[in-house]
Amino acid sequence: MMNDNHYPKLHRVRSKADFKYLRTCRNSVRRGNFVVYFGPTLKENSSKTRLGISVSKKYGKAVARNKMKRHIREFFRTSPFKELGKDTLVVALRQLAQQANRRDISRFVAQDLGHLFERIKQKG
Repeated sequence: MMNDNHYPKLHRVRSKADFKYLRTCRNSVRRGNFVVYFGPTLKENSSKTRLGISVSKKYGKAVARNKMKRHIREFFRTSPFKELGKDTLVVALRQLAQQANRRDISRFVAQDLGHLFERIKQKG
């Protein structure tokens, strides 16, 4: 039995060229600690949204950056926005408060990214 709790490579933006394409698309939305760049998917016949994540070294040490990536992937994996048919690049701009616990970070990520992906959905 196949469950939907995985994040397959087909749904990831992986190549340097794809990241560059998204940054030069000039379609972006920003809220709080995140900027989301988006554009038409480069994969043919794909109704799935591909996700790329970028967290700068300025964000913090590797542990903090990887935790943020996990929170972003988890939000995306469980959200209805997987069916937008766009390529998206989520950029985390600055670190959330040091004293914020895991539940708070998950909530902040869900609020901000939920709002941003709704705006992308409205823009079509």
